[in-house]
Amino acid sequence: MIKLSWQLSFALILSLISYQAISDEETCESVTNCLRLIEVPSTLVINLNPPCEATIATPEATEDVVTESTNESEGPANWKVALFGLGLAPAQYMLSNVLHEGSHAVMIKAFGGEVTAFRPYPHTIDGDFYFASVSWRNGENVITPGQRAWILAAPMIWDTAVLGTYSALSATRNLPENKFFRMGLIVFATGHWIDMANHVISRSDYTDSARLRRYFQEHHGMNELESNLATRGPQLAVMAVSGAFIARDLVELFRDNPDPSRRTRVRESMIPGVYNLEVMPSASPSFTGFTFSGSF
Repeated sequence: MIKLSWQLSFALILSLISYQAISDEETCESVTNCLRLIEVPSTLVINLNPPCEATIATPEATEDVVTESTNESEGPANWKVALFGLGLAPAQYMLSNVLHEGSHAVMIKAFGGEVTAFRPYPHTIDGDFYFASVSWRNGENVITPGQRAWILAAPMIWDTAVLGTYSALSATRNLPENKFFRMGLIVFATGHWIDMANHVISRSDYTDSARLRRYFQEHHGMNELESNLATRGPQLAVMAVSGAFIARDLVELFRDNPDPSRRTRVRESMIPGVYNLEVMPSASPSFTGFTFSGSF
């Protein structure tokens, strides 16, 4: 990392505003390579990579010559990615049921209960239809009302963990580059988002959320509004945050450049003999300005 003198900085500025008009069939013949000034959110990067992409510029309009560039390689067709996601939906439905009822079962076993039936598929019990269910009874230890509440809340805790992890990966731009893999994660997260939504919108008295609300009312003295806020409030918050990330990632998945943080604006210019120059803001007690690094 070096700091340029004002003379070299002035020369650099002059060179950056001195553009060369080239035809759409040429590749910067006047020097060995073509210099690009790439503007990214936190860093100005000047990169030299032969051969440069050709642009058409006129002497009168060179200051406004800006083209879009991307590091994304051409990926699979969008229709293939969409079909892949649709094909995963049935498998995700079954997986979601297994994880939902499985979280109940794990919590039951943790409190000393005994799982008597595990049905992660649509079925009927005494004429009533269930998408999935788990049956259990007390084991050696009698499960208390508080422990029963944890058993009821287990799927919501699991959904929150999955959706929170996905949101963190999405927010930090750490989702995989492969579009099929990314679609798989979106489908997986969406399944848990739908499971959380079922807790919010269901009006049945036999759902986990309904029984959890009754627990708050009977054992903690909450009224109907307070018990609704205690259950649906956190659920809606998780749904809002994770839903925003899922929707954004789904839209970006089908764009030519799925990650807007990686889009770069390219300005064509030429500085002979300068390679891989990075220009970064710098501030310290003794210096304020820009710091340059690269090969000269």
